[in-house]
Amino acid sequence: MNTSVKQFHLLFGLDSTAGRDMTVVGAKFANLAAVADRLDGHAAVPHAAAIPAGAFTDALGPSRTTALAELFHEVASTAGNELIHLDTRLAATLESLTLPSALWKALAGWCADGGPWAVRSSSLVEDGTARSHAGLYESYLNLTTLADVAEAVIACWVSFYSPRAVLARLRAGDADPAPRIAVILQQMVDADLAGVAFTQEDRTLVCATVGTGEHLVSGLTAAHRYDITGQSVPPPPYDQIAALAGELRSHLGHEVDLEWAWHPGGLRLLQVRPVTAALSVVPPAGPVFATTSLYYSEQLPADIELGDCADVYISVTTKRSPAFGLAFRHGVTVDDGWLITLNGTGLKDPLLRPQWWDRLTGEVIVDLGPSARQNILPAADLARFLSTVLNLQGDPHARHTILLRPFIRGTSGAVTRTNHDRSTTMEHSAEGLLAINRGLTSPSSLDLPPLDDQHSWAALEAPEPWSLAQLRQVATFTKTLTELYPGTYLEWVHDGQVPHFIDYSTTENSLASSYSGSTLSGGAAQGPLLMLPDDGALTRLSIAPIVSIKGDADVPESHYIASLLERIAQLPTPPIVYADRPYVILSRLIGHVAGFVFAGGSDLCHLAILLREDRVPAIVADLPDQAGDGHLAIVDNGRLHLRAPVQT
Repeated sequence: MNTSVKQFHLLFGLDSTAGRDMTVVGAKFANLAAVADRLDGHAAVPHAAAIPAGAFTDALGPSRTTALAELFHEVASTAGNELIHLDTRLAATLESLTLPSALWKALAGWCADGGPWAVRSSSLVEDGTARSHAGLYESYLNLTTLADVAEAVIACWVSFYSPRAVLARLRAGDADPAPRIAVILQQMVDADLAGVAFTQEDRTLVCATVGTGEHLVSGLTAAHRYDITGQSVPPPPYDQIAALAGELRSHLGHEVDLEWAWHPGGLRLLQVRPVTAALSVVPPAGPVFATTSLYYSEQLPADIELGDCADVYISVTTKRSPAFGLAFRHGVTVDDGWLITLNGTGLKDPLLRPQWWDRLTGEVIVDLGPSARQNILPAADLARFLSTVLNLQGDPHARHTILLRPFIRGTSGAVTRTNHDRSTTMEHSAEGLLAINRGLTSPSSLDLPPLDDQHSWAALEAPEPWSLAQLRQVATFTKTLTELYPGTYLEWVHDGQVPHFIDYSTTENSLASSYSGSTLSGGAAQGPLLMLPDDGALTRLSIAPIVSIKGDADVPESHYIASLLERIAQLPTPPIVYADRPYVILSRLIGHVAGFVFAGGSDLCHLAILLREDRVPAIVADLPDQAGDGHLAIVDNGRLHLRAPVQT
């Protein structure tokens, strides 16, 4: 069954040395190769070969590889909030991908032995001991022609860059854009039964179905389950399957999850991998669609599981819930959101979906976890987006939790604060709150008089689209919230009808240290000060981040970051970087610098969010005129200490 395929260039057989190298053929094929010649005769591995991961790199070519690197940089540097556009941009990048001629010839030689065949992925990042990434990459069965096999190979390659696979890797902390997927070619087994088996500490669970195991693991077919302990005696062929699972566990030294097929010729092993925390022997759940108010729930319903969204949910609600409740009681317009736990079958069930879900209009914001936040998309695209990035069709029973909020783009954005003289400063821009947050606009400033100064209010000219009554409401609530949280900045969006209170941030005003500022990201750090001139390059790069992750994209802007990283690398210790504003492109420096100081900026801009997530200390503070490169800078939770370099 395991005939050598060494005669076919670019294909590695189960008996080849390269076929056991996980860095070449992925864990899925390497695991099969490792056990293929060690089975004791009661099972066998069907004839198979692997196309190494390097073949995909060759097929992509330099231009596509560079484009993928730039796209991944954008997704990672914005905490995943460009996922809504990812499938379209990836499809455009991978369009017209073809097999290299040498690989086509190798496949022709393989297929000459006659089919049908199965074509499966063997990613270098799946089937590991920590994460399985099960169900993320494609498999194709019962292929009968060379053209079908070739098309399936390309589809397996492309599945490495599907939004659901990219998101899963981002959640695992993997933002590497490199193509890392091999492909398995395997003769199909004409099975009477097929299924999976899991070993656990004291038992083996065997799940079986008539037909292919693919239907079982994808949730398309119901399973017969046998829970086998040391005392139980399962009927044939489940006794042989349990014995095979036990043999593989002993040989590999860990709990195993295997896929098998049974036909008149006996038992066939199709896949074997470690059992990880991502796998479960619990029967698939029924349809799930549980929701609750994001800001006003006093107790979470039993069906809500915070999962990957736990930190995001806690940080958002702890801060906003009291302020939103106060705003509502004062007649200020606020927009609630929803905390949702669902699975694919629940999303498709109209009886489970709440009525408000089908009435959603406009745009929404979706948080999928700390690595994929603030995805803004049309409400009409929400179901498709979730199905794509969460792999709801491939794994319809797995539960996922999201945060969902209406996005009010509006006709004007504003930030307000109360001053010591009881006036209110309002910075506003028709370019919107996002532009203010991202440091991409210079907003107009308007001073709103003290609330009891009727004469000044009567003389005030309201900018479009604000009315005097709305400005007074904004000033009143800014004063109210500031009394509770001194040093507060409030964020607003005007939708053409009313102002919506969106969020707030607080500052620290202690004068006990050398220089006081407001905390963008908590923590303490020290290093030599590195001053970045505000020469326009940072603005251009933040409008359209096009710097390659490798720093070698053939565009002028990328050289700025590459040169800056080289300059930082030459310093004796990671520096504290000073910039005029928290430009989002500075996220490229995360991991290379100790902290940041900005002359101005919002707590809620993208860079501030990324800095807090990566725990990089950052503050907004004024520097003295004599400060410059080389000064020792210490950032300490809203305080900045500077010391001149020692003269030698």
